[in-house]
Amino acid sequence: MNIRKLHKNDFTEYKRIKLESLKEEPIAFDSSYEELKIWNEEKWQSIFSDFLNEDECIFYLAEEDNQVVAFAYIELIKKTKKNHIASFPTMYVNNDYRSQGIASMLLEKLIDEIRHNFKQIIKIQLSVYAPQKAAINLYKKFGFEIFGEFKKELQYQDKFYDQIAMELFLH
Repeated sequence: MNIRKLHKNDFTEYKRIKLESLKEEPIAFDSSYEELKIWNEEKWQSIFSDFLNEDECIFYLAEEDNQVVAFAYIELIKKTKKNHIASFPTMYVNNDYRSQGIASMLLEKLIDEIRHNFKQIIKIQLSVYAPQKAAINLYKKFGFEIFGEFKKELQYQDKFYDQIAMELFLH
């Protein structure tokens, strides 16, 4: 398993795995597969180029046999009053590669990079939907603590899901 940073040549694989993530885990993400599958190439390229900007985003991929099987990223908040916070908006691991420690490897890489290269960051925050017990347990394993809950934050197929807010203080 190779864990590495997103590169400008990864556009096709990024688009593929992003659409896969939305299709396979519809309650894990705010966006939907149906919304993104109709994006034109210009929109996809715009989002992708934002992820390549390392002043604003740290994006890692996990690949096996030259195929991306997982991704995770952290966004650096650039507002003057909040530049001490990083946001961890998403992670996805392909179903065939779960329970192999890939999510842990990705999260560890991201946290290590924040700790070593972004000393002004004192807190990483994230949100996760309540049914995602494995994700919640993973985040707790890394020291994230629950600090809030948003009731009925996501609606999918006529069902509502609560969102759990978590944070990790680095120092």
